[in-house]
Amino acid sequence: MWWPRACGASGTDDAWAKLKRGGCGIDVREAGGLRSVARLTFMAKGESGREVLEFKVGADDVEPSPARPLVSVTLTRDWRKYEVDLKGADLKRASALFVWAATDAANPPGAIFYLDDIQFEGVK
Repeated sequence: MWWPRACGASGTDDAWAKLKRGGCGIDVREAGGLRSVARLTFMAKGESGREVLEFKVGADDVEPSPARPLVSVTLTRDWRKYEVDLKGADLKRASALFVWAATDAANPPGAIFYLDDIQFEGVK
């Protein structure tokens, strides 16, 4: 997960408490000079082309909440563009801006993957 500098050192109890209160998130529209945010886009590929991951913006306990997921993606060995729909999401105090998760159950041999060109898109 992207960790805002304003939260302090990652992993400390104080930093997590501040993060969960939304006390150190950023306004994505303001930071990006956007009037509205429609989506998060990114490029991804897997080393073997069989990696299974979940990508999302937000979380159940970190802003924006609830999370906006791109559910269970199986990567290929070629670069592919992915999109997370953010229409209507409150991104004023966002701190979980880009989250990925990979499980041992879905990836028994492990998961090596690559990301590029991660960006919020909207109207300037």
